[in-house]
Amino acid sequence: MKKGLVLVIVVLFAAVLALQYAQKKGRVPAAGGAQPGGEQGVALPDDATKAVTPDLTADYSGVFSQSSGYDSLAPAAGAYTFAACEKGTVEAITRDHGRIWGHSVETGQGFTDEENREIYGMLSSLVACGVVRGGDIGACGTLPGQFADTKEKKIGFHESPSGQCLADASKVLFASFSAGLNKSAAACHMYLSSDRLKNSRLSPADACAAAASGLPNSCETLRKIFEGRNDETFGRTIPPECYLAFPRKQSDCRDAGCRELVQLYEAMAAKNPDRCPAGSLKQLCAAAITYDDKVCAAMQKKLSQTYCSYYAKAEKSKGKYLGMTAAEEKAARAADELEQKAAKERQEKLDKSIREQIR
Repeated sequence: MKKGLVLVIVVLFAAVLALQYAQKKGRVPAAGGAQPGGEQGVALPDDATKAVTPDLTADYSGVFSQSSGYDSLAPAAGAYTFAACEKGTVEAITRDHGRIWGHSVETGQGFTDEENREIYGMLSSLVACGVVRGGDIGACGTLPGQFADTKEKKIGFHESPSGQCLADASKVLFASFSAGLNKSAAACHMYLSSDRLKNSRLSPADACAAAASGLPNSCETLRKIFEGRNDETFGRTIPPECYLAFPRKQSDCRDAGCRELVQLYEAMAAKNPDRCPAGSLKQLCAAAITYDDKVCAAMQKKLSQTYCSYYAKAEKSKGKYLGMTAAEEKAARAADELEQKAAKERQEKLDKSIREQIR
């Protein structure tokens, strides 16, 4: 076996495993504390793409933050006006978080755990939709991240709304970047952040330079990069392991996450939303290609309808006590019982007085 091939298998094996693991998990670990705003992942018209040279060496640490608390929730990106009920606006939903619904609400005081998970998932997808359409690329950090209430109720970052949003948006943006639809270097760094390149000689700049040449050409581009530096990392041939990280086609893949990435890239390259992969990323893929606000608006409409349905059920069950903690509800019910008792006594006293006057 040639010296170059031996070196690349040893040096890049950890990076390939990291990429495979992240693709299987569908998650992107974040890179530090939050920064306000962030680079905008705005698509450019066809006649402008060749004139843009993204700064692949820029430092994006801190942009893709890990959020944590579940007690409050920032308003979701996107000013969508449709609401199925008064409580169904995005603003109202985020305002009610931690009081009416959410993991930090006491069991039995709001939505069920299953209902909470569904609302979190839909909200996560809505924020991700805004990101892939060119919104604040750090917006996923506004959603709740890790949660630990008890041993029975513990959520890691990867399973959190923030983690899911980051995973979905980063994968779609990476495919868009590779296909040339998005010229934002942050779109590539978002996907390759943190431990995706851990223990590898590949820098984010090298990886993104390769991706910018198109997913099917990435490994050949990497070979030329190292060849130009007289670096024998790749040698004269491209090792098969490289195609696991940067697949050219479906047959290069060994897992569903990798195959999904190929489908995303092919849809982006063809600028055809009909070719987007079925599943949770289909709408985000379509939004990234068409930049049509109707895609994200349709997601908000479904979120609103679902939330209004669950809210109505909870309100029917809890009445005016909806949104109260167990202690608050107990105190409120006790106060209501005293008031009802006092009102009954007043009515009985009035009735007795009337009867006496009639005599």
